[in-house]
Amino acid sequence: MRLEFIGTGNALDTMMSNCSFFVRGSKNLLVDCGYDIPRRLFEHPDAITQIDGIYLTHFHGDHSFGFPFLILALEKQGRRDALQIIGQPGTKEFLLGLLRMAYPSVIDRLSFELEFIESINPLRFGGMQLEFAKTAHGRSNYAVKISDNDAVIGISGDGALSDESRDLFTDCQLLVHDACTLEEPYETHESARNVVEYCAKSCPTLRALACVHLLESERAERKVDYMALAANLHFSVMVPEPGDSWAVG
Repeated sequence: MRLEFIGTGNALDTMMSNCSFFVRGSKNLLVDCGYDIPRRLFEHPDAITQIDGIYLTHFHGDHSFGFPFLILALEKQGRRDALQIIGQPGTKEFLLGLLRMAYPSVIDRLSFELEFIESINPLRFGGMQLEFAKTAHGRSNYAVKISDNDAVIGISGDGALSDESRDLFTDCQLLVHDACTLEEPYETHESARNVVEYCAKSCPTLRALACVHLLESERAERKVDYMALAANLHFSVMVPEPGDSWAVG
């Protein structure tokens, strides 16, 4: 599998797009679609035409409000294949509501089907296995672990580590995690130090930790300190930018 970083910023970031990731494997899965992600996807034309499905971690606007614009773009491109949309219970009602508010006539003229799969239980997405765990966040957020043959990627969405997500990520080779701050958790977001300490103890197969959703001041002033957290550990720490990618397996 390969994960492409479409966006890595927080909700009000003036420099980075919202957190969103394109996972290429036996199928191609877009994880989250914030308000400026469709614009970013136009910079990855092969990605926007090859999306097989979308996974939504939660309903905050910087993770979901780009959905209507993405659907409009796919409709304008003449998509014919069904689009699978995976998320927790309530995802279908929420996203169709957004689509009706933004472009009410699009639903009736869509040239492809929207197939909603609402589940917090493990499921298959083509050759991929998806497993979920709730994190500690201000709005119900489900981290996802994506397994494809021997490759395993974890994506936290937003929120601090929970008992459930700690159990979920133990066999990941790449973990993309909310790390808003370096030292102390910020509101209902996690700190990089906490994630690194968890990974060092509990994730023996981890090769890389990608810290995302950083506060702008943290990224501007402490990026090197983030990466230094992995000194003498069995994995690296990176602070990725849009356009970066990482291969697993």
